[in-house]
Amino acid sequence: MQNIKQLNITNKTDYRKILYILLFSVILSLFYNFVSIDGIELIRNPQIIQSLKSIDIIDDVDSTKHLKAITLAQAIEIFNSKKALFVDARDQWDFAEAHIKGAINIPEFSFNPNNRKLAQIPKNQILIIYCSGDACSVSKRLTSKLLELGYLKSYVYLGGMREWLEAKLPIEKASKK
Repeated sequence: MQNIKQLNITNKTDYRKILYILLFSVILSLFYNFVSIDGIELIRNPQIIQSLKSIDIIDDVDSTKHLKAITLAQAIEIFNSKKALFVDARDQWDFAEAHIKGAINIPEFSFNPNNRKLAQIPKNQILIIYCSGDACSVSKRLTSKLLELGYLKSYVYLGGMREWLEAKLPIEKASKK
């Protein structure tokens, strides 16, 4: 009987240790989120997003290689003018499900500077890079990579597919083979 009581004492869960581990994990993840370039905003700041969206497209882009963003209205105007190439930065499965009509797919996660699609695009071509929406960062990362390669007329469409679909704008799906 005494052995059973002794066994029960050693099997008791130390909730204090679990709490310390959880607390440490939360603090570590918040710190990582704060220092990471891909960190998410815990409190959404609409002024920052609006200021990013309000940058106008200009033909003479300087070589500072800062990300420039466009709004839905600008994306529609550019789409209708056919003066730019839309680039979907999402993976091929998301692209196949639905994408902006006429867009090409250059997935950011498997980006290769020697991509054959990319080699066919002139460096002075206006590129509108998008992903799922403003919470998605793959379009920003792909745009940064394209700017480094000399595609200086690359812009991020922050609203992405979510906003495009909500506005009921033209989409297409990849053809099934």
